Amino acid sequence: MGSDRHLRVVPEEHGAFEALRHALRAAITAPDLASALDAIASCLVDAVGAHTAVVVAADDGGAHAEAAAGPMPAAEALHLAVHSEEGSEEDVVIRYIGLSASFGFGAPQGAVLVVLPTATAERDGARIAEIVQAFAELAELCVIQAQRLHQAERHSDDDALTSCLTRRAIERSLAAELARSSRTRAPFSIAFLDIDDFKRVNDEQGHIRGDAVLSAVGAALKDASRATDFVGRYGGDEFLVVMPATAAGSAIAACDRLAGGVAGALRQADLPVLRLSYGIATWAPGDAATKLIERADRAMFDAKRSRRA
Repeated sequence: MGSDRHLRVVPEEHGAFEALRHALRAAITAPDLASALDAIASCLVDAVGAHTAVVVAADDGGAHAEAAAGPMPAAEALHLAVHSEEGSEEDVVIRYIGLSASFGFGAPQGAVLVVLPTATAERDGARIAEIVQAFAELAELCVIQAQRLHQAERHSDDDALTSCLTRRAIERSLAAELARSSRTRAPFSIAFLDIDDFKRVNDEQGHIRGDAVLSAVGAALKDASRATDFVGRYGGDEFLVVMPATAAGSAIAACDRLAGGVAGALRQADLPVLRLSYGIATWAPGDAATKLIERADRAMFDAKRSRRA
C-alpha cells in the first residue's frame, strides 16, 4: 500500500520537472523574448495543472513581452488576481521577476501569475509556489538574455571609429526606406559624401591624425543631421546619409548644413579643415538600392571634379 502511494506521487513531481526542462529547452531555442515567454507560460500550465498562466516581463533596455496560456482568458485571470477572496473557487499564485536581482540598469521586472483550483492549491500549495518561482527565475533569465542581445546588436551596428552606422546597418536602413516608399510613394533622398584630400592627411600627418579627422567628421555628421536621418560610414572616408521624406531640394540644403557642421567641428578640434564633396539621389518608383547609390556616387565625383577644375 505504501509502495502504491509512492508510485502515485513520483510521476506528479516528475511531470513538473519535465515541464520545466521542456520550458528551458524551448526558451533557449526561441527566436525572441515573446516566443520564450509563450513556452514558459504553456509549460507552467502543464507543470501545476493551472487554469491559466500569465507571464509579463520587461527591462529598461527595450525588451518587453507578455504571454498567456491555458483555457482561462488572461484578462479574467488578472481580474481574479486583484479581486479573488479567500474561499473563492480559484486560487492565485504570483511570483515577481527581478525583485531580488542586482543587475543594475536594465534589471528585469514583471510577474508570473497562475490561477488554479482551490483544491489543488490547498493540497500542493507549497510545492506549486516553488514551481512557479522556478519558472519566474527562468523568465527573468530570458529577459536578461534578450537585453544583452539587444545591446550587442545595437553596438554591432556602430562603427567603432566614427560612431556612425556600419555599412551593413546603413544599407539595412536604406532597404527599409525603399520598402516604405514603395508602399507609400513618398520620396526620400540619400547623400554620398567624401572627405576631400583625406589621403594627404594620412600620408603627411600619419594615420593617427587621419583617424582623428574621421572621428570628428562622423560625430559632426551625426550632430548636424536630423533625428530622422540615418548616417553611416560606407567605407574609408566615405559616408552615406539616408534622409526619409526628403525631396531633392531639401536634401541639397541638408548636405550644405552637414558640410558646414563638419568644417566647424574640424576647426574647433584643431584638425585640418577639409571640405566634403557630396552627391544626392532622390528615390523614384522602380529604383533599387544599388541604383540610388550609383547615382549619388556619380554626383559626388562630378562635384569633386568640378571643384578641382
